[in-house]
Amino acid sequence: MIVFISPDRTRSSVIRNMLLSEDIFAFSNSFPSTNSFNGVEAFIKNLRIIPEIVIVDATESMDFGEEACLHITNIYPNVKCIALLSKTSASTSRFKYLKNCHYEIDTFPSSDLAVALRALLTRLGYSIKRHFAELDLGDDNKSASLLSYPLHLTHSEYRILLFLCNHTERIFSAEDILAFCFAESYRMKLTNVRSHISSINKKAKALSGRKLILCTRKTGYQLNHYM
Repeated sequence: MIVFISPDRTRSSVIRNMLLSEDIFAFSNSFPSTNSFNGVEAFIKNLRIIPEIVIVDATESMDFGEEACLHITNIYPNVKCIALLSKTSASTSRFKYLKNCHYEIDTFPSSDLAVALRALLTRLGYSIKRHFAELDLGDDNKSASLLSYPLHLTHSEYRILLFLCNHTERIFSAEDILAFCFAESYRMKLTNVRSHISSINKKAKALSGRKLILCTRKTGYQLNHYM
């Protein structure tokens, strides 16, 4: 899982939309609170899954970036941390933790940022899982298939399946799925998450006779290992 941290909530949505077909991002619903250092530390400590990579937006505030990188390094020493900086800031940076993990960009967001980040993530050894048993999620919701038959997922359904496909060993509550998959959406509610999962299962059952997502009472949802 990749986590994106920024003092600006809108940037979270921009990054997510640019890379959604490539990955899943998680960030806090109360993101404005992370413009304080205590907010950043609390956000990192409260993550329910240890991330593989954390991307920190330090383009507007190098102080914010330094504190975020410091907390990440202290709490998760084995997690790869990338700090986004403008080249001008990077050349004059005196901050220890930013210097250790920064990645320079000219502007934010730039038209080639998604391509650059994908290339960087590949070099860091991060890859997304798009296949599980007879499920093939392809590059977007239009190419998803089950038993080689088109699954006809909506954008939201694809996002949920992609997330669960990358964490097959875990069981997630509806609250977890809402936070990790739809944090930037003010319209998405728990009832919508449950409705999307029900729709996924109806489509899967029509093709395979089985549900794709299993619901464990009082625990949550998990991809069906016996699909």
